[in-house]
Amino acid sequence: MTETINNREASATIRGYIYQFDATIKKILASGDADLCTVEDVEDFDIHSPDLSSYFQCKYYAAQKLTASVLRDAILPMVENYVALSLSERGNKRYFLYGHFKESSYESTGITLDTIKNILVRREKFQEESGEISYQSINLQDEIGATDGDLEGFALQFTLELCSEYEVHKNTVIGDLASNLNVSQFEAENYIYPSALTLISTLACKESVESRTITKGLFLQKVRPNQALYSLWALREKSQRAYCREMRSRYFSKVNIEPEARFFVLDLPGSTSEAEILQILRLIRRKWSSHMVKRKPDRDRYAPYVFLCKTNPEQLTNIKRILLEEGCVFRDGYPFQHSNFSVSSISQQQTYQNKISMRFINSKDDLFCCFNALNQPKSIYQFFIDTPLSIEEEITQVCIPISSPSMITDIV
Repeated sequence: MTETINNREASATIRGYIYQFDATIKKILASGDADLCTVEDVEDFDIHSPDLSSYFQCKYYAAQKLTASVLRDAILPMVENYVALSLSERGNKRYFLYGHFKESSYESTGITLDTIKNILVRREKFQEESGEISYQSINLQDEIGATDGDLEGFALQFTLELCSEYEVHKNTVIGDLASNLNVSQFEAENYIYPSALTLISTLACKESVESRTITKGLFLQKVRPNQALYSLWALREKSQRAYCREMRSRYFSKVNIEPEARFFVLDLPGSTSEAEILQILRLIRRKWSSHMVKRKPDRDRYAPYVFLCKTNPEQLTNIKRILLEEGCVFRDGYPFQHSNFSVSSISQQQTYQNKISMRFINSKDDLFCCFNALNQPKSIYQFFIDTPLSIEEEITQVCIPISSPSMITDIV
């Protein structure tokens, strides 16, 4: 019986911590771009905007009623913090008790001066020398030196935020993550939410206030879904045909194609034959170049950039020769022998007359040079066997794991 009770208490404690982390995530997502969230500082977490500081104490008592004693234990440190401030410092402070209780003797809008005064009176039990039990009232308002004016000011700046139970609250947080990152509920629950919990728990363990502080923008950047991770899961769980169909539907099924700089980074095994590579390139050229479309303004035209990151120079030269003999017009950024790489050359505008249909990138350095120099919308599609190329630039990026080169033709 004792072991069962201890396990139940441990489970409740763990849920309490997770509920607090969920609350932190929820409030970060609701914060402004200029706001700062500090974990485990004045309270469980604090939100600082340019003109207001909000302090949140979180409680999750699914089996306990919110009584005067529970409310007192939660807000007494807040009252002490408020009273210690000068009058000029108090105006931009807000205090919150955020949580869920089995029942509550209080309503969110019902915390007044009288409420605060009443809960700050505590009864303590004493045993006389004779063995007789007596009770004594302890007025904590007197002990902390708070006037009625102090407590009234605190009551006006305090909010009791009664929230939903654990699972409902968690699903709300997952929904907020999904909407902020524009992903499905499934993706948010299985890939983003675990990352968000890990991030908040990691922040809580940092030593300095600065290292425990984060903005909404940085938070979203750190928990943003790893597309490669999701696709690896899908590759393991689905048949190859179903996986290719899903990747094609997600990323390559557009009817109206934007005239952006579209990069295909192909990380192919060394054993991939030239015939296989050429088949892939011909398909990418046919589907993702507008060179055969006659009635299209030049500004709306597009031709793919292709980086064969593991193809050796001799093989790449032979591939270019074959395509050139087939009538493929391409650019590779080297307009003459021994020239330096030229972004203006590789990005030369396609027209119906010049029919530039592909742009070959010879090296990783040339790839990053294009990322930095091209002043137009860009997107990257990486196909890889083991690990995608590390690209830190803030560019729309999709990483698609494959088990064989032939999968690329089934996807694009």
